[in-house]
Amino acid sequence: MAERKKAFKDMTLREKVEQIWEYYKPVLLAIVLGVWLIIYIIYKILNPPPEVLLNVALVNGFVYESEEDDAFTRFLLENGYDPEEVTIAASGGLYLDAQGMSQSSMASMQALLARNMAGDIDILAGDEYTLSILGSGGGLKEMDEILSPEQMEQYADRLYTVKDEETGEEYVCGLKLPESNLLTADGYYDEVWAGIPYTASHSQLAIEVFQYLLGE
Repeated sequence: MAERKKAFKDMTLREKVEQIWEYYKPVLLAIVLGVWLIIYIIYKILNPPPEVLLNVALVNGFVYESEEDDAFTRFLLENGYDPEEVTIAASGGLYLDAQGMSQSSMASMQALLARNMAGDIDILAGDEYTLSILGSGGGLKEMDEILSPEQMEQYADRLYTVKDEETGEEYVCGLKLPESNLLTADGYYDEVWAGIPYTASHSQLAIEVFQYLLGE
């Protein structure tokens, strides 16, 4: 033991560091990990993520991160919300084609249906085929629950009608948003159709945001 102490004493600084690291590496790594975990927990407590007020599914939209001044952030600011405390989650990553044969399309279909069942979609945006997926099963709100009678007349040639496979009756469940709509203005789409699922967890707010996106 005395010889080992003497040897350590005679080592250079670099040799001492290397020996300490060799013998105490697991302990030092555990300490570093523990300190990092404590700092992370404190950071999360002091900086909680914004509360999600609304979930918007942007199917077949152009992929990019939403800018800080996009339509959803502007809606929050104009209606007295603090974007650092609450947010509207506009999620892309779902890609559907009418053929539905590709793996990515099938995976997106499953994700869309699962999210809808969980009430995780408050506004659904995409193309006519996207709306038909939920609409054909009676899964979208009728547009007269979302638009005023004046708007129903104004957008008569833009309404989307689908047959409910369960009842066999046709109903209006979607709208091709006008050219001035904010989703197109923000670069998410060239043109876009949208509707509100019956399973939406925040139906009233969804209607307010839907109206806002019209860009009127």
